[in-house]
Amino acid sequence: MTKLLTSNEKTSNKLSLLDEIIERAKPQPLSGEPSMLYSIQLAKIISNNNEGVFIRFNDNEPPILALSLAPITESDIGKICAVQFINGNQNNPLIMGLIYSNNYLYMLSKQTINDVNISCTEQGQLHIQASDSITLQCGESSLTMTADGFIQIRALYIDNYALATNRIKGGSVQIN
Repeated sequence: MTKLLTSNEKTSNKLSLLDEIIERAKPQPLSGEPSMLYSIQLAKIISNNNEGVFIRFNDNEPPILALSLAPITESDIGKICAVQFINGNQNNPLIMGLIYSNNYLYMLSKQTINDVNISCTEQGQLHIQASDSITLQCGESSLTMTADGFIQIRALYIDNYALATNRIKGGSVQIN
C-alpha cells in the first residue's frame, strides 16, 4: 500500500526546485528600502548563461539573478522585461515577460551583428549589407553574393518565369 507523505515529512536531504525557490523567496528587509515590492518593475536582460538569467534595473546596480516564466534566449539580451518579486522580496525577481512596443520594433529596424548591417523600412523592405558575402540557404538550394560582384545560385532545379519580357544580359551569355 502506498503511503501519502505529509508536508512535514522529507523524502531526501536534497531540496527540490520548488523548495529552493521558496527558501530563496523568504522576505528579507533591505536597509533603507521598503522590504515588500508588489508592483511590476522594468529591467534590462544583461546575460543568459549556465548560471541563469541576469537582469539590471539601472546602470548603477550590479546584475542580479532572476527566474523567468518563459524561456529567455541569447537574442533577448538587451531587451526590456517586466519583473515582479517573489513574496515581494527585491532579491528574488521573477521575469513575467518581455516588453513589446512599436518603439522597440523601431530600435530593431536597424541592427549590426558581426559587421553585418540589417535594416527594415516601413515600406516592407529588408536591407542586409555585409562586407564579404551573404548566403541564403534552404536545404540543397543556396544563393551567394560576394563583395566582388559575383552571384552564385545553386539548386537541384531552377524555374524562371516572367509575366512580361524575360531578359538575360551580360558581357557574354553562355547557355549550356
